[in-house]
Amino acid sequence: MKRTNLFQLLLFSTFILLCGTACDNGEDERLSPMKKVIMEGNNNSVEIIMSRTNWKIVSLTSLDGWNQLASGLEGFGTIYFDWGSITRDKENALTIQANENLEDEERGLIINLSTSSGLYTEQIIVQQNPGDKYEIKSITYSLEEGDGEFWMDSRPYGLTFRNYTDNSTTTTIFPYDHAPEEYQFHCPNDLAFKLLKYEEPLVDVPEIVDEKIQLTGEKVKYSLFPQQYDSKLKYTEVKVETPPQKQTKISGLILYKLHQITYTLTLTNVRTQEEKIVKGEMSRKFPYFHTKPRTEVSELPSQE
Repeated sequence: MKRTNLFQLLLFSTFILLCGTACDNGEDERLSPMKKVIMEGNNNSVEIIMSRTNWKIVSLTSLDGWNQLASGLEGFGTIYFDWGSITRDKENALTIQANENLEDEERGLIINLSTSSGLYTEQIIVQQNPGDKYEIKSITYSLEEGDGEFWMDSRPYGLTFRNYTDNSTTTTIFPYDHAPEEYQFHCPNDLAFKLLKYEEPLVDVPEIVDEKIQLTGEKVKYSLFPQQYDSKLKYTEVKVETPPQKQTKISGLILYKLHQITYTLTLTNVRTQEEKIVKGEMSRKFPYFHTKPRTEVSELPSQE
């Protein structure tokens, strides 16, 4: 009887030992041989060959683990997140596809995995470096549907002149002194500005003359933000006679036009020399005419 009990105890102990070893071996053999994946900042993908086939994606979360970026995937298919996707089209592999990282800092996520039964879990940390900087190789312009020359609103100009002398005085004013030209570049999702890392290189800009594009040699900053430059009419003079011992209010209107032109930008990756083509719109708002100044004469204000 004692031998039987001893044999049973020995058998049970061996069973526990084997189970413990099996469990340890199961945890030692990760679902994925990679704990961390670091990806280039450009549009690229990486395939991870899994150690087993009985696995599933539980979820995708932010690197701090607090925000869930996407739900799980139990079989074949694709999960999408803000800057890429994860595809499982094989039992023993998953493919991470990352879009170009247009920001100046790295980004990442955590892939939460488990066995099909859910008894064992693990994580893969995915990080993507910032993308490469691009430079402008060339810029060309064209007139396409919706482009052209348009009349815009008007803006007032003027000043008030007080003549304390006993003689009429000729006053010179500059209507365009505070009437700059304004340039604005647009492109879908600000893509070109992001590729340039928001640097602002100078580019040639055209005018529309007789319904055709004409380059004048003028350069402006290629910028996400509106750029103002002195008008070609800035130093245009207008002379007005002001009577003696009177206050004269001089006023008029400055008329504006808008040139809207399509541009095509060729950008080059400074590291790989890969080229990207980006199309967008350039607008140029500028003064082109002023009305004859109108004068209103009144008494000088009292001097106390």
